[in-house]
Amino acid sequence: MLRFRRKEKIRNKAQSAAKRSNSDEAWEKKKKQQSCPIRSDLDVIWEEIEEGIARIYDGEAMLPKNRVELDTLIKNYCTSVHQQKKGTRGHKKTTNDIESIALELHQKISHFLENHLIDLQEEQEDHLTGECLLEFYTKVWEEYQSSSKVLNDIFAYFSDHWVEEEREKGYEGIFETYKLALVAWKDTIFQNLNKQVTNAVLNLIERERNGETINTRLIAGVIRSYVELGLIEEVLGDEGQTLRLYEEAFENQFLDDTEIFYTRDSEEFLRDNSVVEYTLQVEEILEEEQKRVKNYLHETTHDKLVKTCEQVLIEKHLDVLYEEFSHFLDEDKNNGLGRIYRLVARIPNGLVELKNIFKNHVYNQGVAAIDRCGDMPAKDSKHYIKTVLMYSKKYSTLVQDKFNNDRSFLEALDEACKQMTGKRVARKNIGIRSRSLVSLAHEPCMMSDNGVEACVTSIKIIP
Repeated sequence: MLRFRRKEKIRNKAQSAAKRSNSDEAWEKKKKQQSCPIRSDLDVIWEEIEEGIARIYDGEAMLPKNRVELDTLIKNYCTSVHQQKKGTRGHKKTTNDIESIALELHQKISHFLENHLIDLQEEQEDHLTGECLLEFYTKVWEEYQSSSKVLNDIFAYFSDHWVEEEREKGYEGIFETYKLALVAWKDTIFQNLNKQVTNAVLNLIERERNGETINTRLIAGVIRSYVELGLIEEVLGDEGQTLRLYEEAFENQFLDDTEIFYTRDSEEFLRDNSVVEYTLQVEEILEEEQKRVKNYLHETTHDKLVKTCEQVLIEKHLDVLYEEFSHFLDEDKNNGLGRIYRLVARIPNGLVELKNIFKNHVYNQGVAAIDRCGDMPAKDSKHYIKTVLMYSKKYSTLVQDKFNNDRSFLEALDEACKQMTGKRVARKNIGIRSRSLVSLAHEPCMMSDNGVEACVTSIKIIP
């Protein structure tokens, strides 16, 4: 019975369209037969208004003169109502009656839109899922939105006067025509299909994350519709909440799915690959996710998405990254050190432990190098100083090249050098203060190829 009813509606709709296709001349003929250009009886003129609206939403071409005539018909009706309202000022009952006539026009437009969308939805095949469902949703939305903007222009006079006046009085549920069309869409198509549509979009995104090529146009179309429906919230006075529908219908679930996907993906990747490969993979993922926002998501999702990825891909694996950072320092793998630094720097306070690892490494390496020099007379102590300066230059260059010249790491380097020179140089009875020795690492002469030799030569040892 449902299938039969749908076919019957489609047949009736086709018959109506056929009648209208023969009515470009009939429309003009009917206009000539009208005895009065301004009529206030809504029941009399609604049939013609409805026929014009139906043409718009069925995608039929409307001759410019017919468009002008429809505009004029609506404007004349609104003007007539407005003039009668002014003429009855002070007569409350009559004024209310006239206002109810305008409200009835608003309701008739609303009912037409709802019925039109119900018909569209009933024409949809029940089995549509996945990309087929998204094709249906985006196609119908784009056609409906375009038609609704045309309708909004036609009823602009009505919206600018009666609708605006009623909204200023604080009446709810009254919208300009385009937003009235959005309300109708939200209450029908969106209400019935948004969960299936959102799930289909999320499935496409997961397929793209797994390396498949997808039709991003479908996702972008759905996202635009969700964002556009937020205009209803703006009308209702929820300033700053125009993205609430987008967030509740899509973004929240999208971020949850992102966390689940990358939690599983990162654990599997680290199980089968090295940390070096993992850092490269994370940098690539972060770049891809930012492109994803640019290609088809709303721009406000960017920061939330990046933060979610950082928490899952970096913060949850900090212990692994810290351990590998220490290994890279031991093996002088500077490129790997730079990648870990860039990733960990994204996490609040993530660099604190990284800096401590760096500081301890510099200290231990420097102390071991000084100890390897053995005992020698104070007059030959420049050899110790040379060793300290070589380590200072080595790690200051590392900080500059791979750690973005991070001041906190330079301070950690200075502190490590002070500690190792204070304990070892003093013990070997070298006549130079540790603070003075560390400051040499920042002298301009240290920047040249033979900077260490030049600085050591300039030092005067106090016996």
